[in-house]
Amino acid sequence: MKRSLSLFALSLVCALMMAGCAHSSKNAVPRGVAITPQQAQQAHTYYPLAVGMKWSYKVNRMGTPLTWNREILQETNGVFVDSDGARLVRDTMGVKDQYRYFIRSGKGAGFTWWAQLSPKRRQDLKIVEMGVSVKTEKKTYTNCMVIDAINGMPGGMVMVERSYYAPEVGMVKRLLFTRMPNGKSSVQEKAELVSFTGP
Repeated sequence: MKRSLSLFALSLVCALMMAGCAHSSKNAVPRGVAITPQQAQQAHTYYPLAVGMKWSYKVNRMGTPLTWNREILQETNGVFVDSDGARLVRDTMGVKDQYRYFIRSGKGAGFTWWAQLSPKRRQDLKIVEMGVSVKTEKKTYTNCMVIDAINGMPGGMVMVERSYYAPEVGMVKRLLFTRMPNGKSSVQEKAELVSFTGP
């Protein structure tokens, strides 16, 4: 049975492991570094924002089919609010929400940064790949960027949220999986874009 899925529900497993996320985050980003308009545009291209944009995802959460719909509802002074309640901002450093930058500008594969989500919870982020092709059930997207958001868990296990971004579209695929200390991984959730509507 298909049900509506919010951003909070999509990251439910991760959220349970990150209690206290509601604190203000501290983003470890270089200061005083000159970013060209072309470099800043990189992040904006991979996460376009405009009122009226809509994304619909087909989700499989451990065998349960779900639907996740997102829409940019409004913009005030450069702050975009979506249907999940996220407040999204674009600046010269990248694109961020209330908690952290989830895409950085002018950076290549291997670049890492982090966000302090709460006094005891840190999230590490990394650009895993760039320029890759991503195939979904509906379409193959080219020149994509892949970013991991990694959250530590007890016993040396980590929760990884791997997002795939396509130019002029945004996120086209997401995997949420656990990784054990021995390197073995188990996918908890998979989301794929099935439709996108521009402004």
